[in-house]
Amino acid sequence: MPAEGNPGTFVRRNEVLPQDFAPVTSRINQQQPVEATTPLWDNQSIRPPGDSSTEVPEFCGPSSSEHTLNVVSGNLKAMGIPGAILEKPTPRMGSALGSSSRLTQYGPLMKLLNMDPLWDVKKQDAFHLIDDWCYHVGSLFRLVTRSETLKVASNVFEVLENAQRDGPFYKGGRVLEVLFNDDTNKMKLVLAIERTLESGGRNDQAQRLFQSITEAVESIMWHPNGIHDIQLLILVALYHYHLDDEVRTGRFSGFAARLCLEMGLHRREIVEKTFPNPEERSVALRTFWSVYMLERRTSLDLGIPFYIQDSYVHPSLFELDESDSILSILLQWTKLAGKTWNALNSQGERGAELKLDDLDYINYQILHWYDQLPNNLKLSQNRAERQIQYENLAYHQAILVVRKHHLLNLIFRPVLQSFSRINQNQRYAQTAITIVKESIQTPSEFREHTAIIDKHALFFKHLLLTAFGNLLLAVVNASSLFWDSVRNEFDTALHLVKVLSAKSSPMMRLWSRLQGLRELQTKLLHASNACVSNNESGDFRFKNCSHLFQTWDR
Repeated sequence: MPAEGNPGTFVRRNEVLPQDFAPVTSRINQQQPVEATTPLWDNQSIRPPGDSSTEVPEFCGPSSSEHTLNVVSGNLKAMGIPGAILEKPTPRMGSALGSSSRLTQYGPLMKLLNMDPLWDVKKQDAFHLIDDWCYHVGSLFRLVTRSETLKVASNVFEVLENAQRDGPFYKGGRVLEVLFNDDTNKMKLVLAIERTLESGGRNDQAQRLFQSITEAVESIMWHPNGIHDIQLLILVALYHYHLDDEVRTGRFSGFAARLCLEMGLHRREIVEKTFPNPEERSVALRTFWSVYMLERRTSLDLGIPFYIQDSYVHPSLFELDESDSILSILLQWTKLAGKTWNALNSQGERGAELKLDDLDYINYQILHWYDQLPNNLKLSQNRAERQIQYENLAYHQAILVVRKHHLLNLIFRPVLQSFSRINQNQRYAQTAITIVKESIQTPSEFREHTAIIDKHALFFKHLLLTAFGNLLLAVVNASSLFWDSVRNEFDTALHLVKVLSAKSSPMMRLWSRLQGLRELQTKLLHASNACVSNNESGDFRFKNCSHLFQTWDR
């Protein structure tokens, strides 16, 4: 008998009879055309080049933190301070998909014979992971319900336990039936995401769970088949998101967005006609909103355009299901994220003058959005009251305040992009610095009083980078104006990244890039002294050193 806790050892290759699988594999082959089981790389024109993989250019728009780090790094190099921020590793074609795409050369039977990863998952662990998903990330993206997913898990593990007990006498077709269907694939991705969150980065079991569904995902490229496929794509996108792979997150969420538009999920009359059943309509809408929110969020992080424009979506769709208050709040934020993207990226592309009226209006809308939240979903402005709130901090409280700070930092970023803009708009620059300080202090307080930031380090990474990027723009472009007032926040931000690097591999990579900034003050002082010594007027505000500050206006 095998040791307890290793159920996979009960099923051996020489114990599985082909006739046990024949009825199910026949149905699977009928549902999936032959082309769907062919690896995407069979087309020579898109085959990964293997060991000689080529570099892929990656565009980062002005709303992306990467763009800001590149600007700051360029400014520092111009000041004679190279290497303070290391370059981001260049992505290579096929580097992450090579192993998973090889799995698609095997059919469902061979996959089962090579042991599906669910054999190595304990039932109670799966239930715990599903619960954690539904109360956290899954509460933001309502792709699957807790009751349905637990039901799927119960069914799957009951069948696996029976197969484990009966060995070769158990019908293999039943195993195939529960392992290879849409609901099980979605459950696998939920488990993979939660395992990734637990480990703070790549996890062997999570990768195996993900790889076991790659064939189903690749088949969607050629034969998309409704809401279940869109849900699967967004779960794949969320898996990559929690690996800090923003590019692949954007690709999968963008593909899902395109499928939503093709199905007409953005038009009320089509939704009501296609889904006359209220329950099915609710599932379709919540799937669409998950795509809408994740695609917008990813586009904001990357600074690239998004498919689903607000003008495409029928306004009454937002009012079809108002029973979920969190969803309504997140949809409002997503609209504001779209306005922020348009304002920031259009200015960055055109090099236009600041439109302060637009900035004021978006700033008002963001603050109004947050102020209108129920008291149990927002943090108090009073520090003493916040200390009490931290004792029972709700997940959504943390998420919503972070999203407020994220947008505020983005809309004020153009004010800090050059010394001339800072000098011409000092009131706005001071507001930007106030926002930066609050944005860095918030996760610092979270970590001091709660455990939320340790588990969701990657989520807070985006806020930290956005705020820290603005801080760097301020101190590099106008060190004499801001350094004294932001030094504590500078040290706090770097300390947070360093501490979280021990808990999250993406944060470790970020720390490797940023740790050279620890001596930034000394280097800036040395550079400014050199500049002043060459300045006949001795003006410490770098009037004649504008060549040092090369920014987005170029």
